[in-house]
Amino acid sequence: MYRRLPFHPINDFTPITRVSDLPLIIAVRADTGINNLVELAARMRAQPGRRNYATPGIGTPSHLVGAKLAKVTGQDITHVPFQGGAPSLQAVLAGDVQILVGTPPVALPQIRAGTLKALSLSTRLPSPVIPDVPGSEAAGLPALHITGWWGVWTAARLPNPIRDRMFSALRAVLA
Repeated sequence: MYRRLPFHPINDFTPITRVSDLPLIIAVRADTGINNLVELAARMRAQPGRRNYATPGIGTPSHLVGAKLAKVTGQDITHVPFQGGAPSLQAVLAGDVQILVGTPPVALPQIRAGTLKALSLSTRLPSPVIPDVPGSEAAGLPALHITGWWGVWTAARLPNPIRDRMFSALRAVLA
């Protein structure tokens, strides 16, 4: 995504552990009448070029999910980047943007309040942590499968005994 970085993303860091996977949620306003990804794709085909999706910014996992959604549906969807999840949510709730690709903490409160309709997670299978939102396979687009993740990394060339101690401590906390 970037031609030049002031660091090498692999060589300049030491991975400690993966902390969490984070499926994203694809949602629309509840009053659209769209209930799943198949219905969304049908609306996009019926009105080409008239859909856009809100994300918390360029290069975020949400942006990549929206780009993948466009690819698997074969439809043009305009990316509308915001400076964070809250502004992207506000734009969808206001009707300025049709589709939200957001993190669970941003989308779930509005889904549970009934103002947003969750169409799918960005992962093929559902999440046991978010059981009321289907995975993309159940929502009709199994080719859509992207997840964000969080991990702990530290400076390059960290001595192995220190890395191993950090790994063990973090795994204990996560367990």
